[in-house]
Amino acid sequence: MKTVKELSLGLLSELAILPSVPFYESLIQAKICKILNQYSISYFFDSFGNIIAEIGQESDHIDPIAFVAHMDHPGFEIERNLDGKLIAFPKGGIPQFSLNHETKMFSFNELGERIRCTISPNSENPKTVIVNSEDLIEIGAPLTFDLIDFQIKGDKISMRSADDFAGCAAILTNLIENLGKVERKIFGVFTRAEEVGLIGARLIARDEIIPKNSIVVSVETSSVIPVIKQGNGPVIRTGDATYTFNSFAENLLRVAANQLKDRDESFMFQRSLMSAGTCEASAFAANGYLTTGIAFPLGHWHNAKTNIPDINGGIDAENISLNDFLNGVLLMI
Repeated sequence: MKTVKELSLGLLSELAILPSVPFYESLIQAKICKILNQYSISYFFDSFGNIIAEIGQESDHIDPIAFVAHMDHPGFEIERNLDGKLIAFPKGGIPQFSLNHETKMFSFNELGERIRCTISPNSENPKTVIVNSEDLIEIGAPLTFDLIDFQIKGDKISMRSADDFAGCAAILTNLIENLGKVERKIFGVFTRAEEVGLIGARLIARDEIIPKNSIVVSVETSSVIPVIKQGNGPVIRTGDATYTFNSFAENLLRVAANQLKDRDESFMFQRSLMSAGTCEASAFAANGYLTTGIAFPLGHWHNAKTNIPDINGGIDAENISLNDFLNGVLLMI
C-alpha cells in the first residue's frame, strides 16, 4: 500500500504532464476520471463538463464538505488566420511578457500530441500574438507555455501548471484515503474555465449541483504575498481578493490543523487572507454557501518569472514547496 506521500506525489506527477487551457481540459478530465474509476469512486459530469466525485454517506447531523479545484491553466487559443498569419488570443491571466516578446509554446490536441511553436507580438493588435510554426497548427488549437512538466528538487516542486493541478491531486488523494472511512458526505469537485471568470464553479453554485448545506473548501495555489512564506506550511485561507470567507467553515480546518500539530510538532500551517487573486470559494460564497480555503503558496504565478504585469519579466515554471503540499494533503485528510 502506498503512503500518503507516495500517493499524492504520484497523482501530481500524473496530472502534471497534461497540458490544459480554459475550455480545453479534456486531457486532465480523462485522467481524473481514470483515477476515480481505478479506485471505484462514484462521480458524474454536470452539463458544463465539471466533474463531481463523492464518497461517504449522507447524514442528518453532519454537513457535507466539498473540496473544489480547477482543471485549467492560462494559455492561448488560435482564433483566426489573418492574411497567412495565425492569430492567438489569451485565455486567462497570462504574463504580459508573452504579449511583448517571442515566447516558446506548444499546441496540443485531445490525444496529447504536441506541436512546438513560438508566439511573437502582434503590432496590429497588442492584445493578441502571432503564432509561428514549421508544422501545421489548426485554427482553434490551444497553446500553452513550453516549460518543464514536473520536477522535484529539494523542497521545491516545479511544474508548468501547479495552479491548480496541485489542488486536483490533493483532492484525489483525500478521496482515495477517506474512501469507506468517513461518516459524512465528501465531494471532490473539479471545475472547468476557472481562469476566465470562475465559470465552472459559478455554474455549480448557481444550479446547486452540490447540496446548499455543503461546506466548500477551495483547494488552490495562491501567489506568495509578504506575510506568507513558502515552506512554512499550507495556508488556511480567510479570504481572497473578492470575499472574506466564513469563520465556521474555517474553524473546521483550524481544529484539524491544531490536532495535527499536537500529534506532530513538525507539522506547519499558516493563516492569511490571500489577496493576490480570486478563488472558487468566492463563486460559492456569492451564492450563499459557507466557504473557506486551503492554499499552497505559489511562486511564478501563471508562469510569470517576476509578476504578471511585468512586460520584461520572463516566463518560468510555477513552483510550490514540497512540504507545504504534503502538509496540505494531511490537513484535508
